[in-house]
Amino acid sequence: MDRLEAMSLLIASVDAGSFSAASRKLHVPLPTISRKISELETLLNTKLLTRSTRKLTLTAAGAAYVAASKRILEQVGEAEAQATGEFAAPRGELIITGPMTFGRIHLLPIVNDFLITFPEINVRMALSDRDMNLTDEQIDAAVRIGKLPDSGMIATRLGSVRRVICGSPTYFKANGILNTPNDLAALTCVTFANLPAGSSWSFAAGEKNLTHAHRAGPRSTCRLRRRASCHALICSGEEAAKPMIPPFAGIALPSIGCVTANIPLGVG
Repeated sequence: MDRLEAMSLLIASVDAGSFSAASRKLHVPLPTISRKISELETLLNTKLLTRSTRKLTLTAAGAAYVAASKRILEQVGEAEAQATGEFAAPRGELIITGPMTFGRIHLLPIVNDFLITFPEINVRMALSDRDMNLTDEQIDAAVRIGKLPDSGMIATRLGSVRRVICGSPTYFKANGILNTPNDLAALTCVTFANLPAGSSWSFAAGEKNLTHAHRAGPRSTCRLRRRASCHALICSGEEAAKPMIPPFAGIALPSIGCVTANIPLGVG
């Protein structure tokens, strides 16, 4: 038997005062209501109602059972509404990831506004300069910079990020100002291990090649010089590299948002 249906019919009969009134209100045949409630009493092995020609009266066990049934049906209704998204206010947990510097500068303010709008959602930001596996880490959404590998993920382009060549005034004073990308080959460069380009930077100026290109087309690639005593400085990410750029480390190619605050100070 459908126990939830039997509970609903019992409550409707008690509220209506009789099986006949409940039958008319629910558009359910009178014999069906009587039979299902009798089956419920048989299942529980107790009498829930005292029947008379005029009205229904709950027994003590029936009163307790009806009260419990109302709570159960209410909880079931709430669970179904929550599962189907019928609540007016979204709720739950949202896990997002993105690059460390980009996330701190751009994502965090957006998340703060989001939490004000949706206070019943808990947001966990997993900022990292490594590409985290969204499935293994149970991450709901990620912001990625650069060309995405082929995958079954749904991706939406949000915008573009500009990168700039930068270095400290002290370094430029000691080594000279760059005029062309070819000049980078003679300088020490700070690179980021997580950039797809690795130890090469690409530049473009229309159809003109600015350096000896590793591949055909308007975009040219410059291989970075390595020191005789050690490799060029390689950092795990822009956030780690930021304090390394001034004053003597060398030239870097970070996203402009990473160094904007430093440029007016003359340190990046």
